Amino acid sequence: MKMDLVSDNEAFVRMIEIARSDTEFRNMLLQIIGMDNANRRFLINMTIDSMKAAGEKKELIDAFGYLMDDGIVKKLKAELG
Repeated sequence: MKMDLVSDNEAFVRMIEIARSDTEFRNMLLQIIGMDNANRRFLINMTIDSMKAAGEKKELIDAFGYLMDDGIVKKLKAELG
């Protein structure tokens, strides 16, 4: 997944902005990205399935899906950790 596509997703950008300013949300996000790859991907897939079933917007689902990408997760760990 290319980082330029990530920056085009307003929901993802907003999610990171919230993580920078909200300690509780940042800690939750850090827990997710701190998981080993297999468990993180499993959790993300389950969450995405739930989001789809709930009728969430595609942009929000895509934003959460970026957390499956190891390169993006590595950069987020460095930025938020």
